[in-house]
Amino acid sequence: MANTLITLKNASLAFGDYPLLDNTDFSVQEGERIGLIGRNGTGKSSMLQVLARKSALDDGEIQVKDGLRVVLLEQEPVFPPAPTIRESLIAQSGFDPSDDKLYWKQIAKLDAYLQRLNVRADADPGTASGGERKKAAIALVLAQEPDLLLLDEPTNHLDIESIQWLEEYLKNYNGAVLLISHDRAFLDNVTNRTVELSLGKITDYKVPYSKYVVLRAERRAQQLAAYENQQRMIEKTEEFIEKFRYKPTKSNQVQSRIKQLERLERLEVEEEDLATLNIKFPPAPRSGQIVAEINEAGMSFGSKHVFSGANFTIEKGDRIAFVGRNGEGKTTLARMLVGQLTPTEGSIRIGANVNIGYYAQNQDDLMDGEFTVYDTLDRVAVGDIRTRLRDILGAFLFRGEDIDKKVKVLSGGERARLAMARMMLEPRNLLVLDEPTSFLDIRYKIELSAILLHLAREQGVTIVMSLHEIDLAARVSDLVMGIGAHGVEVFGAPEAVFTEENISRLYGISSGAYDALSGSAELPRAEGQPRMFVLGGMGRATAVYRRLTREGTPFATGILAENDMDIPAARHLAARILTTAPFAPPSEAVLTEARQTLLNCGALLIPDGLEAHAWDDELICFAQEHCVEGRHA
Repeated sequence: MANTLITLKNASLAFGDYPLLDNTDFSVQEGERIGLIGRNGTGKSSMLQVLARKSALDDGEIQVKDGLRVVLLEQEPVFPPAPTIRESLIAQSGFDPSDDKLYWKQIAKLDAYLQRLNVRADADPGTASGGERKKAAIALVLAQEPDLLLLDEPTNHLDIESIQWLEEYLKNYNGAVLLISHDRAFLDNVTNRTVELSLGKITDYKVPYSKYVVLRAERRAQQLAAYENQQRMIEKTEEFIEKFRYKPTKSNQVQSRIKQLERLERLEVEEEDLATLNIKFPPAPRSGQIVAEINEAGMSFGSKHVFSGANFTIEKGDRIAFVGRNGEGKTTLARMLVGQLTPTEGSIRIGANVNIGYYAQNQDDLMDGEFTVYDTLDRVAVGDIRTRLRDILGAFLFRGEDIDKKVKVLSGGERARLAMARMMLEPRNLLVLDEPTSFLDIRYKIELSAILLHLAREQGVTIVMSLHEIDLAARVSDLVMGIGAHGVEVFGAPEAVFTEENISRLYGISSGAYDALSGSAELPRAEGQPRMFVLGGMGRATAVYRRLTREGTPFATGILAENDMDIPAARHLAARILTTAPFAPPSEAVLTEARQTLLNCGALLIPDGLEAHAWDDELICFAQEHCVEGRHA
C-alpha cells in the first residue's frame, strides 16, 4: 500500500462568504499524478498554497509526512531583482551554501535544467518573455527534487517542445505530482487521477481527464435520475398525508409517512456551471484598409539580437497569429505594433484612424493588487460608460461580491477576464493580444475564440495574437506568422504554415512529433517490441495509444483503414500498424499477419465504445481460442 504524503482533514477556507474549501478531506499518496480541476476562481490555487504551507486554513488540519519536501510552481513566478535569470533563481532557491558539496550539486542540477529547457541563464529576468520566466521557474523547482511537486498552470506560456519535455519528465518522475491545468491533452498525458473542486467540495475520480469527463456525465445522469425518483416519492407521500390527515382510520399511516419524510435524506443534484462569456463590444470605429505596414523591422536589446526581417502588411479584418518558441520575439513584435518599443531596424507605420487595444502577457505588472475588481475598471473608465461598469463586469462573469474582490486574490483566469474587460472599455478596431487564453478554462478559451471571430467578421476588427496553442491559432486565424531564431521564418495561411516540417523546425522538435492533420503534439513512441495489440477504428483508440505511450508500453494496432481517424496518432506512437484500404476488408495476408502479431504481443486491448468490424470480432475470437489475455480499456 502506498504511503500517504500529505492530508487535509475537515479543511475549511473561504473568501468572504464564498467557500473555497468547505470541511474538505483530501490526501496525496506516493507516486500519484493528480489533476486538480475546476472553473476559474473556485480555489484551486489557494488549495496548492495551503498544501505548500504558504497559507493557512481557516479551520481543520493538515498532516504532513515527516521530512516531506514540497515545492510549489506558482502560476506567475516572481523573480527577485538580479542581473541574470540564474542569479535570481539562486537567490530564491533556498540552497544552503554552508554545505559546499550539496550546494554546488544543486547549482549543477539547476544549470542542467536551464540548459535542457533552452533558457538563457544570463538574460535579464526583467526583460525575459513569459515563456522564458516560466521555464526558468520550472528548472528551479525540478532542481530542488521534491517528494511532492505542486504545479500551478505549468504549461502556460510554454512552447510545444517545452511541453513535450515536461510531459516526458513528469511521466518518469519518482515523486508525486499535483497539478492545475486547463490543457486537456497535458492532463491526459500526465495524470492518472482527477480531482474536481467546486463550491468548496472535492469529487475524486481515479482516472485521467478524458475518462473523468465521461464518468462525471454518467454520475450527474445518475444523480438526476435518483433525484427525480425521490421527488416523485415525496410528492406521492405528501399527497397521501394531505388526503388522509384528518381520517382517524388512517392516522397511524399518516404519522408513519410524516416521520418517513422527516428522516429522509434529501438528494441534491450538483449545479452545472452554465455561465458563459457574454461580451457585447461597442461598435468599433472604421479604420482604413491598411491597418499597419511593417517594413524589414527588427529589434535588438544592446548586444542581444531578437529578430529581424519582419516584412508584412496588416489589413482591416485580418486575424493574424504569431507562433514560435519561447524567447524568439513574439511579445517583442506585439509591443512594437502597439508603440511600446521602437524597432532598432526597419520601420512600423500604423494606418489611419486605428485605435489599438493591447492585452499584455504580464497582467500582474499592469494591475494594482490592492484595488478591487470594480475599482480597476472605475479608475480608467470615462464618460457615460462608468454608469455601466457593473453590467460590463457581469458580462465578464464578475457578479455579486466578486466585484469587491481585490485583484491580488483573483485566479489567473479571473485576472485575464478583468484585463480583457478593462481593455474593451472603449471601442477598438485593432486588438493586439499577447497570449490571451493562457489562464482561461477550456470552455472560456473556445468562447473567447468565437467572440474574436465574430468581431473580425461582423465589425471589421483586426486581431493580432500571440498564441502557444497552435490548434487555436489554426482555427481562429486566417494568417499565421512563424517566428524563429532568424526572425520571421514562415508566413501564410494556417494550412500552409502548420505542416510537420515547419512546426518541427520552428519549435526545434527533436523527439516526438507534431501531427498536422490532428493538430496535436505526440510524445516519442515507447521503445521495444510491442507487448499489447490494440484494436482501433473511428478514433476510439487514440486515447489508449497515448496512455500506453505515457506508461512506456510499446504496442501494435490494427486493423485500421488507411483513412481512419486513429491513423495519425498510430503513425507516431505505434511500434507496428496493420492497415487495409479505405472501405475494404483486409486481405487474408493482413489477417494472418494480425494473428501472428497478436500472438507475439500476448495481450489484446479493446477500447471502450469500439464499433467492431467483422475482422475485429475474428481477432477477438482468435485471442480467446489461443488463451491470449484480453481486456477493455
